[in-house]
Amino acid sequence: MDPQKMPQNQPVRVGSPMGTATPTDEASKDKEGGRRTVLYARVSTADQTLDHQRTQAETAGFALDEIVADHGVSGVSTVLGDRPEGRRLFDILRAGDTLVVRWVDRLGRNYRDVTDTIREFMRRGVIIRTVINAMVFDGSTKDPMQQAVRDALIAFMAASAQAQAEATKEAQKAGIAHARANDNGTKFRGRKPTFTWDTLVIF
Repeated sequence: MDPQKMPQNQPVRVGSPMGTATPTDEASKDKEGGRRTVLYARVSTADQTLDHQRTQAETAGFALDEIVADHGVSGVSTVLGDRPEGRRLFDILRAGDTLVVRWVDRLGRNYRDVTDTIREFMRRGVIIRTVINAMVFDGSTKDPMQQAVRDALIAFMAASAQAQAEATKEAQKAGIAHARANDNGTKFRGRKPTFTWDTLVIF
């Protein structure tokens, strides 16, 4: 199911006692304690602009202190720690800070990398919140049942992100194969060239 089409409820805190505090309610408390709220955005297509992701977060009630964004970076082949701006998150986030993402697929679409990343931030005392579905991942709980539910949900969401990427890739391959098989005499040549013979300069 597309996460954007799922119902938007009150924040669901996973890994600590359930609460209904909104991002705005918690913002003032964060400022008093010196805690920061950082939005991470990964812009991979034209319909996932930085402005769009920032607006979504602010509309959801997040008071953002900083925005960190990677542009044109694959969430499948490039893990968060290898991205220019994604790497910065590990340097700037401290215990008590909140990392906001539109959904976990912005962190990546590689199951192992996403689960490892979320757990690493939780070990550091960073709270991860999603704009879509208002999920809250908090590593402060000591209750084994809450930990089990939290870890299972992290695994499910990370797996969904990778599965969606793989399904999209397979759909593209099927579309290319169909075009080649039904070209009506016109050879399939792939993506349109970014240059013309008039603009090509030979050195």
